Amino acid sequence: MAISIEQFVDAASYMRGVALTVDLHAVIEPDGKLATIGSQIKGLSALDHDMDSLLAVLTRPQPNPHTAYHLGRAIANVREAIRSPWDTGLFAYRAVESVRQLFVDKADSKKTREKKSWERLRNALKVERGWFDDLLDWGEPQRHSEPMHMSGDERLRAIGMARMVISRFVAYASGGLQPLDEASFPALIGGTGGGAP
Repeated sequence: MAISIEQFVDAASYMRGVALTVDLHAVIEPDGKLATIGSQIKGLSALDHDMDSLLAVLTRPQPNPHTAYHLGRAIANVREAIRSPWDTGLFAYRAVESVRQLFVDKADSKKTREKKSWERLRNALKVERGWFDDLLDWGEPQRHSEPMHMSGDERLRAIGMARMVISRFVAYASGGLQPLDEASFPALIGGTGGGAP
């Protein structure tokens, strides 16, 4: 039985107690041609807003002192969703969960805290509850290590949904933490992007 290079490196990491990675940038094919390798997913395009807004939210003092941490985790999870085809759903959902953490109010009871933070996220970023359903359906099984295949289109959708939530949060933070204007940010409705909390 053959194993992937990644599985071999992971096994070596496990045995040695160190974190090892291998990044392949190019290979020479049997016919002698150089083939470059990248993690870009066909159909996933660059975002059309400027990076300055994102960097400003990450680097300037924010009312929530944990903004840079949670937003940074969200962005890192999108990176992993792109890099890890077997775990795209898990990491895309975790990206959204990281943004949700920015809507947690410690004054809420522990019993209602998660539900209320989802409500605040949905109200501020103009996202209906059903819009998240597919993302939850993809993320939950992968979170519990259940084998779960996602098609290329599903991966694009999951990553796109996570990026949409992050982009809307950046606009929300850049706008003084005021709920987004529906004229500029039409509500994301169930079935239009995927769907969860």
